[in-house]
Amino acid sequence: MTSCAALALCESAAGSREVCVNRINISEATGSVALISNPPGATIRIDGKLLSQRTPHVAELSFGTHLIEMEADEVVGNTQIEVGPTEATRWTWHTVSNVFESQL
Repeated sequence: MTSCAALALCESAAGSREVCVNRINISEATGSVALISNPPGATIRIDGKLLSQRTPHVAELSFGTHLIEMEADEVVGNTQIEVGPTEATRWTWHTVSNVFESQL
């Protein structure tokens, strides 16, 4: 079970997200983040590490701040994201406008 799933289960049982967040060791918690590009097929770097997968891809990342870089057709886009229980879980990079869009 991922930390986000555990948090959701705890929240439904305890009735409060705050109670659960205080009980989870945030340094060990992870969350799933969908990385998408328009058009698909961009290369992905997370915190400087090149992944073998291309977009679309779901990455399991530790809670905290991460640098996301994507490249397609000699265009490079990057953004800094926060991973956590209340943060966006889907990031789409629009290559033409070189803009990242987040969704919960």
